Amino acid sequence: MLVGTSSLDTAGIATYSTVLPSGVHSVSAMYAGTIAFGQSTSQNLQQIVLTPTTTTITAGSVTNWTQGISLGFSIQVLPVSGTNAVSGLVDVYVGSTHLGTATIMSGSGVFNTSALPVGLDQVTAAFEGNTLFASSTSSPVAVTIDSANPVATTTTLTPSATAISAGGSINLVATVSPASGTTTPSGTVTFFDGGAQLGTASLSNGSASLTTHALAAGSHQLIASYSGGSNFSGSTSAAVVVTAAAATPVSTTTVLTPSSAQVAQGSTVTLSATVTPASGSTTPTGTVNFYTGTTLLGSAQLSNGVAVLSTTALPVGTDSLTAQYGGSSSFAVSTSAAASVTVVVPDFTMVASPSAITVKRGSTAVSKITINPENGFSQTVTFTCSGLPSGSVCSFGTPVQNADGTSSVSLSISTAATTAALDSDKRSGAPLLALLPSEQHAEVKQFPCEISVPVPYEVTDIVIAVPMARRAEVIIKMVCGQVFAGYIPGTHEFI
Repeated sequence: MLVGTSSLDTAGIATYSTVLPSGVHSVSAMYAGTIAFGQSTSQNLQQIVLTPTTTTITAGSVTNWTQGISLGFSIQVLPVSGTNAVSGLVDVYVGSTHLGTATIMSGSGVFNTSALPVGLDQVTAAFEGNTLFASSTSSPVAVTIDSANPVATTTTLTPSATAISAGGSINLVATVSPASGTTTPSGTVTFFDGGAQLGTASLSNGSASLTTHALAAGSHQLIASYSGGSNFSGSTSAAVVVTAAAATPVSTTTVLTPSSAQVAQGSTVTLSATVTPASGSTTPTGTVNFYTGTTLLGSAQLSNGVAVLSTTALPVGTDSLTAQYGGSSSFAVSTSAAASVTVVVPDFTMVASPSAITVKRGSTAVSKITINPENGFSQTVTFTCSGLPSGSVCSFGTPVQNADGTSSVSLSISTAATTAALDSDKRSGAPLLALLPSEQHAEVKQFPCEISVPVPYEVTDIVIAVPMARRAEVIIKMVCGQVFAGYIPGTHEFI
């Protein structure tokens, strides 16, 4: 089978590169010749192309063994391509030390040994290869070999303190010492608070250290347990007592403020409780309970140091109200001084329709007030007005007895119109009539406070601009509501 062709160089050498499949190949080269040189063929050259392989070694599910006990390893060698089974020899090593050789048949083999040294061993398998398959080496498999006669150990636990604040930092140091020999134990130490695990740490130069904040208020029995190593047996320390004291909370002051000192029965009262710490800048958080006497009215959460509760449940009479802050891990409980709120039974209720009115200057607005008697009330109700704006008056109409038992009366509120005379020009001081043509006199009128200036005339504050030789009627709003109507040429400012 022709693989390829190549040209001769000046030295009479032809070079050709190719990739041959796995197997045994007989390779030859044939020179086709020229006019000057005849044809020739080389001898056959046998070329063997090996199939790549992968090697794996496993020790089963058990990776801890006792020294001197035989341990079996399973070895597998597989071709990277093709279906031919691999056979041959595999060398087994621990580190760089040769342990022995295993025979591979149909891709598998077993290697047994009891010669592994005490400690953590890394075992590898190296397939030697053959005329068909290339060599390959496995990844190491870790096996721990424990001493048949481990050295006894003693574990000692030393805390950084025996009295701390709850949640405070404490460092626990476990020291593991061998009963004999100079080798330092290695492995892991687990720290416990009673039966609760606090954490683990690895030994370094015979010591393991753990820092924790997990101790709550109270007394704690702490121990350290060494799990042992390849040459050392495990051991557990004696219990060490550590006392964690509850942190002293900051004292607080609670102040209760009701929205009103007297309300009608069934009306809403808003209770505000302010909780202030005795020191520090942190704002207390938590729950405030509100009471009337010993009866709980309700609870509210603090927000920015204030808890608010609205209630309609206050009983008739004088209620003694308190607010109790429940405290937190950082702030102490506190109770406010009592605040009194008197709840009365109303003799009557009053409704105004509409409840709000707007009165224009120089006009009157009316609201109907209805009285609904409560609990048999039958006395006379007298109405008065107060706080009215200047220039306003109020009056009440004739009371009306309604069929449903209520009584009604109308409330009227009136305001007076503001009047003022325009009598002179501000600049010249001349009488107003002197500014007008003799055949036209200004008429001073009173109008509601409004502005009406026909285009193209302009009003700026109380300045009226009228082109000369033009006549236009203007209505001018003055500062106090004074209004002037007339025909004025020119520009004038009035007072």
